[in-house]
Amino acid sequence: MDFCCENELQIENTWFKKKSNKRWTWIAPNANTRNQIDYIIAKWGNRNIKNCEVARSFNCDTDHRLVQCTMKIRKDRRKMETQKSEKTKMDTKHTLIRISRW
Repeated sequence: MDFCCENELQIENTWFKKKSNKRWTWIAPNANTRNQIDYIIAKWGNRNIKNCEVARSFNCDTDHRLVQCTMKIRKDRRKMETQKSEKTKMDTKHTLIRISRW
């Protein structure tokens, strides 16, 4: 917790309400104790993470369970517009070359 506070990070797993059987990420050797000890950490105020949960069906032969998150990833609009205009310029140039050959 101190590390997250000092570095302006938040523990994403805690923002999503899940039933206790869907939260635990580690099981003790006696198979009686289960704890949530694996986390996904992101920058404070990050609104791109939509869900965090434990992948129950993924078997990796360990006492831990895989933690997964769903994120919304957006392309930078300016970058997309630049790529689109460059593609248009390239298509126009290619078309002019093709016309000059005929």
